[in-house]
Amino acid sequence: TDMFGSLLGPIWSRISHALYCWLLTAHYTACAFHLVSLSVGDKATWYVLTINDYSQLSRLHQYLQSFSYALNTLSGLSRGIFPDNDVQAALALAVVLLGVWVYALVLSSIAQA
Repeated sequence: TDMFGSLLGPIWSRISHALYCWLLTAHYTACAFHLVSLSVGDKATWYVLTINDYSQLSRLHQYLQSFSYALNTLSGLSRGIFPDNDVQAALALAVVLLGVWVYALVLSSIAQA
């Protein structure tokens, strides 16, 4: 058995593994959002419009802002923020679909325990 399975039991092992996968997915999504904001400029990126001078923030603050938006988008909680161009719309749609897939994975993993 793996380390989580022996310490936590099979149910908690599956839950912790699913949470890890969700956070890893959120990290990669945050990196994608950050790259889009750097490529199109902070004034044209829909999820950083509320931040004054995004490019002047530290890299950590920029990443945390992107990570926060990634978590909101993956969980379906991002409301009132709309993409401004085709790249942003494609990324937002892909992230929403990815969020649905990750939730299905998490729920099926827990149900099998």
